[in-house]
Amino acid sequence: MKKIGDFIRNNYKRFYFALGINVFFYILFNLLFYARYNAVDDPFMEMFVCGAYGDFDIHMIYTNVVIGVFLSTLYRITTSVPWYGIFQILLAMFSLSAILFVFFNRKNKYIKFLALAADFATAYEAFTKVQFTKTAAYLAVAGYLLIAYSFETKKRNKVQIFGIIFIALSFMTRIGMFLGTSSICVACFIPFILSCFKNRKNMEDRNNFLSLVKVAAISLLLVGSLYFIDSLAYRSPGWTYYKNFNEYTTQFEDINLPSYDLYEKEYNELGINREDFALYAHVDHNDPDVFNMEVMEKVKQPQPHKHMDSNEFVMFLLRGRNSLFKHKPTSMFTFLIVSILLLFVFFSKPSLSGWLSAFYIGVLAFINLFYSYMMHEWLDRVTISVLAAVIFTLLFVTELKENRITKGLTVFITCAVLIISFYAWNGYFKGNMQSWINDYNVNHEVLDEIYEDKDHLYMSRTLLPLWKIYYTPYSGIRKGAMDNYSMLGDWIANTPLYVKVINNYGINNPYKDLINNEKAYFIGYQDDMSQVLAYLQRHYDPNTQAELIRTSGPYYIYSFVSK
Repeated sequence: MKKIGDFIRNNYKRFYFALGINVFFYILFNLLFYARYNAVDDPFMEMFVCGAYGDFDIHMIYTNVVIGVFLSTLYRITTSVPWYGIFQILLAMFSLSAILFVFFNRKNKYIKFLALAADFATAYEAFTKVQFTKTAAYLAVAGYLLIAYSFETKKRNKVQIFGIIFIALSFMTRIGMFLGTSSICVACFIPFILSCFKNRKNMEDRNNFLSLVKVAAISLLLVGSLYFIDSLAYRSPGWTYYKNFNEYTTQFEDINLPSYDLYEKEYNELGINREDFALYAHVDHNDPDVFNMEVMEKVKQPQPHKHMDSNEFVMFLLRGRNSLFKHKPTSMFTFLIVSILLLFVFFSKPSLSGWLSAFYIGVLAFINLFYSYMMHEWLDRVTISVLAAVIFTLLFVTELKENRITKGLTVFITCAVLIISFYAWNGYFKGNMQSWINDYNVNHEVLDEIYEDKDHLYMSRTLLPLWKIYYTPYSGIRKGAMDNYSMLGDWIANTPLYVKVINNYGINNPYKDLINNEKAYFIGYQDDMSQVLAYLQRHYDPNTQAELIRTSGPYYIYSFVSK
């Protein structure tokens, strides 16, 4: 025990010590839980770079093409390694390690403890519910904390370079979350900037402020260059068309279609009835004849965004209460924020800069969450990203009075973190996920069967679980997996890769061209088939019938034939 204690005291300020802690958390959580993707976006993005559509493509839509070039190159070397999932986990691991490194090198021992507790909660999300939006948040927090820490120490050049690298990686991983997290994390610099202005006649403080401006300018120049490079990659006619189409897709998926009940007359004038609306509202919207971009524009006009009124604000608060305090995945983060705020109020050293920083963090967190609610409702991955940024930034600007904090309070917070973590994660322990594993195996058997039948294209509704639920960062997606499988919508619809696949089987319209196409099958539940069949009969051929080809796992495979 003495040797262990000596080792910790001699090494806890080194980066590899923080990295070792996160490697331990990674091993622990992977022993206790199954690693999964937190949203379908990640496997869709992996499909582009891993050759699932036949080509190792660099376009990842929501992630910069520079990362697309890097990952597609790795997949060209070998497709037997799930590079995308490993890359996301490594980015998260090094981000959290950099954050711990910063706090372990600061003076207050209780801040170190709280940072470790926050790292514990965040590591679970990072290593078992992998999602690129959250990864972007961790990267941004790490980058800003490293740069802020560099101005507290003499280790400027090396630390600042790594901080800028983390910021660039965050920007490349997801621009939207980078901007949201950045707006919160700049609070780290408020005490420093106020100090520089207070002592602006002091040459050293003036130089320090100029150094910060220089770092900011370099960061802006770098992310601007990366944005320009990414925009160049989407100038071809196919990707330009997709970008325009995806604006409507994002509108209808994230903000939802305008209510059919409120705009029934307008929908009927466009030839869209309630049953059509039910398909489009569930993301099965890729009908270029009935629901083309001209129609999409008309649909968008009545209600382009939620109405920001008092009722919507009240709903935001009510749903936010449930999301923050009652929803298990976020309860740990909410508890940590409440604990830190109480410590800040009752045990911190009073300073104007500290209070201004805390107030700023609260205001920007509120703005981020409210904007996210207006765009997406309360999404776990966005809420957790914002709360993680709040926790680490608030910790950075908090100066606790160590002589006023007792060991009892420390033990209480430790026990509370463990109890709440067990409460929040209980349903996801491996022993409680047997049904998920069974479904995972069944769905992958179906995918294997589809993969072997290259003579036919298999179309499905977008929400079919095949690609929506049962995937992990380690299972990987084989090359050519999407050569003969496609869906009736989602944000990958109308990418040049998607179009190429369906065109190979004589399909231009994913609905209409299913009729009398010997090369195309429809896979799904019976209810899925009934809704699509009724749609085909309404819009294209009233004599269309569904013929059962066979069953595969829990799904039925049909062809649509005109009688």
